[in-house]
Formats: sequence, C-alpha cells, structure tokens
Amino acid sequence: LDALHGSDLFVQSQQRPVVVAQVWAHLRVQARRTAAFAVNTSRDEKLWPEDHWMKLGCALAKEGISPVLYWGGAKEEARCRRIAAGIPGAAVAPKARLRDVAAGLAQAQLMIGVDTGLTHLAAAMGIPSVGIFVATPTATLRLIGDGPAESLGGIKQIPSVEDILAAAHRVMATETN
Repeated sequence: LDALHGSDLFVQSQQRPVVVAQVWAHLRVQARRTAAFAVNTSRDEKLWPEDHWMKLGCALAKEGISPVLYWGGAKEEARCRRIAAGIPGAAVAPKARLRDVAAGLAQAQLMIGVDTGLTHLAAAMGIPSVGIFVATPTATLRLIGDGPAESLGGIKQIPSVEDILAAAHRVMATETN
C-alpha cells in the first residue's frame, strides 16, 4: 500500500470520489432518490419510444424519484435532452469517463435502460435494474447481477410503460427487504 501511495493510480483513485461528488452536485440530486436512465443503444431497433420514457419519468417523478439520463455521443445527448425536457426534475448527466459514470450509477436507487452496456453494468453492480428489450430475446440475453433485476420485452415486443413501472417497483421493493 505504501508503494501505491505516491503513484498515479493512488492519486486517481483518491480523486474519483471528488469527481463523482461534483457530478452529483452539478445535477443537484444529492438529497433526492434517483433513477438512472439508459435510453440509448448502438442500434435504433433496440430503442424504446421517447414518449414512453417521458411517461415513465413523469410517473417516477410523482413518486419523488428523479431520473438522470446518461449518454455517450452527440446524437445520444440530444435524445436525452429531448426526453429530460418532458420530465419534471430530470437531469442529463454530463459526459464522463466510464469509471465515473459507474460511480454515478452506484448512487442511483434504480436503473432502467434498454439493452445496452450501462444497463448491464448497473445490474452487474447490484443496482436494482429493469431492462427493456425490444429487439433481443430475453431468454438468452437478460440482465444478470448481484441485485434484483428484471428483463422485459423481447424480439418485436415493446413493453408498456405500466409494465416497466411495475417491474421498477418490484426490484426496488426486493432491494429494501
């Protein structure tokens, strides 16, 4: 441990909590319950409709849960901003390195996302997670992790807002028991 103390690795690990705290302070969600939203994916056929995200986000906001939307590129940021504009109290996370995004995800009480890396990462980290699958089979590709997780939908099956919200309540209830 003494050998690591002066190394770049130690300095980076010491600074990481500061970066994450700055991100969350920027979003002004420190004192609120949050749901991480992963609304983007590499293939358009895997996307859930934007109006569904807005309806889901509004329902969660009424329950005191603030959505935080994550993105990786300009097109994804634009989609996040459109969706967040329709949800009271929603925030679009700033662009960050994956390790900092993961630290931000760890602060969330819930992850809801399409079939994308961030959704799978959150589930693997043990964050209560709901996966929305519209172009991949949930029998073979589903969320797996250390915490409660549900995968809804499947090939050409678009889960309803109500089904996703019910799954969110189930995984959050499982986490608190």
